[in-house]
Amino acid sequence: MNRFLPFALILGLCAHGQVDTLLPAQDNTLYESASGSLSNGAGPFFFSGVTNQGQLRRGLLRFDLQSLALPIGGVIDSVQIKLWCDKNSSVVDLSLHRADQLWGEGSSATSTQHGKGAAATNGDATWTDAIVGATVPAPWNSPGGDFSTSASATSPVAASGASYTWSSAQLTSDVLDMMSNPNTNFGWLIKADDESTVGTAKRFNTKENNNSGAAHAPMLIVYSSVFFGNEEIATTDFELYPNPGKDVIHIEFERWTEGEIELLDLTGKILSANPINDLRISLSAAHLPTGIYLLRIREKNGQMTSKRWLKH
Repeated sequence: MNRFLPFALILGLCAHGQVDTLLPAQDNTLYESASGSLSNGAGPFFFSGVTNQGQLRRGLLRFDLQSLALPIGGVIDSVQIKLWCDKNSSVVDLSLHRADQLWGEGSSATSTQHGKGAAATNGDATWTDAIVGATVPAPWNSPGGDFSTSASATSPVAASGASYTWSSAQLTSDVLDMMSNPNTNFGWLIKADDESTVGTAKRFNTKENNNSGAAHAPMLIVYSSVFFGNEEIATTDFELYPNPGKDVIHIEFERWTEGEIELLDLTGKILSANPINDLRISLSAAHLPTGIYLLRIREKNGQMTSKRWLKH
């Protein structure tokens, strides 16, 4: 939810905070098995850890970061991933690892014996295939999923019927990078740090689980701020078109303005900065991924104005 303050109240503020919550776009489980063809794409739970029989379970989560609505000029301060543990055995450290390949969520769903999985359907992720039935990418380069060997965040998981949180500077960095490069947003794989000890498998609610509605679904929580400092938010009037657009951004000013026009992504990263040398300026956007961007006018007197631009 965006928050707006009257102009008079904005002056002199240092920062304005915002909290956004996203539910997963996809969640699934990789089930180690003799066939390697089990999944639970539309099921109520996903698993991570090692079963009593010594089989590995690895969860998958991905969020649609392009739907994140940051405030104008917003910068992400930190992120958290929260999961609801529905069933557990012993205490285990579970880590999020950034996934290296696109994976799927099909229509497979368990009804009983959730920890054993269900027969995968087209579009599912399994222990051997990133997307069942797909030409690209299938199979995984390594059975059990392709992911960074470095953990993005780690949390001990103990009791069931409780929420657990993963948060770190690296997890925040993952989100910033995925927002800047949407074609690398494959989400995270969640696995036990120790996959040699049996009986550590944990069961977590998925987005399809109706227990307590969305309250117990996996969540990505994003904390962001807009920093105004001692500068005034300017009233420089300019138009962007076409908006939404595709390859070119046209900017027209109502009056002559000295300064720069900056193009930023939603993480606050400045992608380009160009001097304002005319009342009409065109910027190339053909190289930009689909998503929301900010055009910010930074005048020589320190005043700034920002507007959003959406690329198809």
